Amino acid sequence: MMIDVSHPNAARVYDFLLGGKDNYAVDRVAAAELEKASPNVRRAVRQNRDFLGRAVRTLAEAGVEQFLDIGSGLPTQDNVHEVARRVNPAARVVYVDNDPVVLTHGRALLAGPGVAMVEGDLRKPDAILDSADARELLRPDRPTGLIAVAVAHFVEQDDLLVGVLGRFAERLGKGSVVVLTHACDEDMSPEASKAARKIYEASPTPIFPRTREQVTALLAPHVPELHPPGLVDVAEWRPDLGLPRYEHLPHEGFFLGGVGTISWTEG
Repeated sequence: MMIDVSHPNAARVYDFLLGGKDNYAVDRVAAAELEKASPNVRRAVRQNRDFLGRAVRTLAEAGVEQFLDIGSGLPTQDNVHEVARRVNPAARVVYVDNDPVVLTHGRALLAGPGVAMVEGDLRKPDAILDSADARELLRPDRPTGLIAVAVAHFVEQDDLLVGVLGRFAERLGKGSVVVLTHACDEDMSPEASKAARKIYEASPTPIFPRTREQVTALLAPHVPELHPPGLVDVAEWRPDLGLPRYEHLPHEGFFLGGVGTISWTEG
C-alpha cells in the first residue's frame, strides 16, 4: 500500500491531536498550523472524542446492541465496541472508512468476533449496508446506533447529506438512532476560520463547517427532534455521565453534537 505523505491527512491529523502515533511529519505540521489558528483545537478534538464515548454508553444502556461507525478514523483508546461492551459484552460494531491507512490499522487492531472494519463512504449508504460484514453483524429488525462523528463536514452538498440520512432511515431497523458531530465556526473569528479551512484545502478532504442552524436543517427531515439537551457544544452533552469532561471553550464552538432517533421509513 502506497501512503501519501506529501499532503496532510484528516484522520492522521486527528490522531495526532488525540495524542496518537499513527501520523507523519506532514500531519504534525498541519496540526501545528491548526493550533496556531485555533489554540484550543487539541482540547476540542478531545472533547469530541469524549462525546462519542458518552453517546455510545447512553445508547448501549438504552438497549442498542449494534453500531455502525462511519468515518471511524484511526483506532485509539475507547473505541466504540470497547465502550459499548462495558455495558453489553455482546454488542456488535461495524467500523467504516475509506482511508487506506485507517482500513489497514482498523483491520489489524479492531477485527474480531462481532467487530468488523469495512471499506465505505458516507455518501454511499447502500454499498456499506450491502457489504458482507454489515449483513452479518447488523440485524435489520433491530435498532442501530448510526455514528457520524466528525465526518459530515467533509461533504459540501447539503442535499446529498439529507438524502444519505433518508436512505439510512429506509434501511436501518425501527428505533435506530443517529449520533452526529459537526465542525462549527460561527463563534470563531473570520481569520481563524479562514486559516483552518485553508489547512484542510491542502489535504484530499477539504472541510465545510456549518452553523447550528444549518446542521439542524440537515437533520430535520429525518431526525425532527433530538434527545435532550439537543444540538449543543459537544462538551455540554450529558456531562453528568462521569466520563472525562473538558470545560466549554467560550467563543470557539468547534464541534456541535447531538443524538436523535431516526424517523423510520419502511424501505
